[in-house]
Amino acid sequence: MREYDRVIGTSDSNLSDFRRAGGKLITVVGTADQLIPPGGTLAYREQVERRMGGAARVNDFYRLFLAPGVQHCGGGAGAQPVGALRALVDWVEHGKAPATLAATTLDGSASRDLCPLPQRSRYTGHGDPALASSYRCTRF
Repeated sequence: MREYDRVIGTSDSNLSDFRRAGGKLITVVGTADQLIPPGGTLAYREQVERRMGGAARVNDFYRLFLAPGVQHCGGGAGAQPVGALRALVDWVEHGKAPATLAATTLDGSASRDLCPLPQRSRYTGHGDPALASSYRCTRF
């Protein structure tokens, strides 16, 4: 760890230089990730918020999206994000921060909009539960 942490380490919560340089970061975490438990990413995000002035300030350059039922790098029963790279490009090149990320199940039978923390996608109580239009982003 001592030898490589400064090169490939990912635990430093000070992203000030990244933010000052105009960097934008989108992280998607599958809640069913069998290799990297989502709790570590959530804890890291909390550390960044504590160090850098809270969620509102951090959301200006770093968005974290949870993908329920999605495994490591995809797979699983949940809706997988589609177009995350396009959302990042739009944010960097056009200043349009993603309010949601579109997602669909692998078999195409359901869609969702993934919401950035501290929000989650919640069923509105009406409409087809398989369609993203039946959900809204709400705070935890």
